[in-house]
Amino acid sequence: MVTVGCDSQKSEQLGNPDSKPKSMPLTPANTEVPILSEKSNISNESDHKGSNEIQKKEGGSSDISPKYDIFRSAGSGDIDAVKYHLANQVTLNTQDKTGKTPLLWAIRSKEHEIVYYLLDNGADPNISDKKKVTPLFWAVRMGRPELVTALLNKGADIKLRDFQGKDVFDYAKDETIIEILRRHREKL
Repeated sequence: MVTVGCDSQKSEQLGNPDSKPKSMPLTPANTEVPILSEKSNISNESDHKGSNEIQKKEGGSSDISPKYDIFRSAGSGDIDAVKYHLANQVTLNTQDKTGKTPLLWAIRSKEHEIVYYLLDNGADPNISDKKKVTPLFWAVRMGRPELVTALLNKGADIKLRDFQGKDVFDYAKDETIIEILRRHREKL
């Protein structure tokens, strides 16, 4: 039996099924593979608008510019890549296959600079993913009062409910965030 895993190693199992498999590395192809930073935990799921773009450098060599789609760029804190995507016809409120926007990825990854940049450029804080989770839900659940305030200042709706029928107060555990939400609700 021959298996090939995601760690690019080939293992063979010989006659005895109880014996340990022998591992032999495959010959790597001469390709460049982008490496994620340690803090990135973002999935590869994206739509066609947020996909990687390959450009030719002077001299004819190919370069992936930027390395990742807008979702990964937002989630990894790569402000230059986010600006590049937005300047090249990627829609600010585009959604990946799970319904997440670049703003939601930036919130989940605690990338404050990206969050503020996207909000300042018109990102909609009320677009939810397929489970009806908005960026405000994530900021509240993660205990980030500065992000909660920024989202509320840009029009985040505290009345929205997720797929379980819960609102942001149901997820609020931090007293500072609860107070921010209460004050905002009183203004409504």
